[in-house]
Amino acid sequence: MNFQKLSLIGLAIACILTLTSSQELCLVDTSGKRVPLRSINYNISIYETLANVEITQTYANDLDVPIETQYLLPVNPDAAFTKMEILLPNETVRMRVRGKDEAKKIYDEGKSSGKTVGLGSLQESALDIMSIKVGNIPAKSTVKIVIGYAENVEVQESLFYSMIVSSTLTPRYVSRLSPNTSVSISTGGVDFTWDIIATIYSSKGLQAVQSPTHQINVNYLEGKKTAKISFAQVEKPNRNFVLQFSTADIHQPTVILSEHTLYSTGETSYTAMISFLPELVSNPYNSLIISDNELTTIRKNRLASTRGEFIVIFDRSGSMGGSRIIKARESVIAFLNALPTDSYFNIIIFDDQYEAYSKEGSIKTSAESIRLASQFISSVSDRGGTEIYDPLKYVLQSKVANAEYPRFIFLMTDGDVSNTCLLYTSDAADDLLCVDLGGRRIIKKKK
Repeated sequence: MNFQKLSLIGLAIACILTLTSSQELCLVDTSGKRVPLRSINYNISIYETLANVEITQTYANDLDVPIETQYLLPVNPDAAFTKMEILLPNETVRMRVRGKDEAKKIYDEGKSSGKTVGLGSLQESALDIMSIKVGNIPAKSTVKIVIGYAENVEVQESLFYSMIVSSTLTPRYVSRLSPNTSVSISTGGVDFTWDIIATIYSSKGLQAVQSPTHQINVNYLEGKKTAKISFAQVEKPNRNFVLQFSTADIHQPTVILSEHTLYSTGETSYTAMISFLPELVSNPYNSLIISDNELTTIRKNRLASTRGEFIVIFDRSGSMGGSRIIKARESVIAFLNALPTDSYFNIIIFDDQYEAYSKEGSIKTSAESIRLASQFISSVSDRGGTEIYDPLKYVLQSKVANAEYPRFIFLMTDGDVSNTCLLYTSDAADDLLCVDLGGRRIIKKKK
């Protein structure tokens, strides 16, 4: 299915919006008037490894006339949308999926006739952003926008589960490869709170639940087969919320059975999802969820016993300025000093151009080669735009240092690029190679 040609009609959805010039997070109508966001509420239910998320946002139109709004929503390309609707005082507007042209026509006709309508479509230049329009929000009324979706919970080092709730959209650089791209995102402070309520269900029993980013309350029920999580204090959405948990017998397979009734026929069908987590890494620590430092030690020990060709693609663009570039340089230098002795490495730095540290290809690790490469990285400063495509193409088409040494590619970037679709479908990737960018693989498009 080509999602770029589909639109959601009849409903608007919202998660994190663009900011106005006054730095208040809100809906903005076509004349620039604001519809302030009053609250954001997340209701998350996690069944073993599957998370169902429902987001409810409340807005108030304090104006004396109906307005049309437009804003942006960050979406997970791997999520499956299950519910999208606008809750008005006297009616509910629900989503329907239509072709993009048909959806736009329905939206325009509904708006012209005075109906409250919504239109959502994926940005063709950025498949992780949905553009939302809501037409004819009634005067002096409160509107609730609801979105529901399901996604898999991520696994960390084959040891525990982790889920991230995004809280921000960052400014994005528009590539010279897509000059007609229009993805305008501004950032600033927020003047409202958010609330997250999560419930975890596990037939195996939960052993630990924590958040490395926020203070939370955890209430265990049913012999620790259920846990209810909430914020321990009032929070604003100024950073992502991360929830981590581990279960008993985490490496034993689990099955989730779902029942679904077709409204058109009344027939009932069932879907089963089987998941299993191989025990790839042993946990040498007593804690059930290990800390970031302990994870680093595990990875360092594993790396020390691995040989290969290691290539770092290093983002030096303007958005990496300040503390970002400092931390990035420190991270690469630490990485270089932890490389296995019997290996090869290279560094590619890029902004709107790119440069290879070793233009002849990857070089063998040694005390001297690591020292010189570290000096090179220490001198890198931020500048320019974010052209990820060209350095990726260069690396993926370059000759491997040694056929017996597996190649590992690390892309270090803040991810602020608009033309992600070029990365998904480019011919830069070989059929046997892939790059993971923010949890999404960049692979060669099949002919």
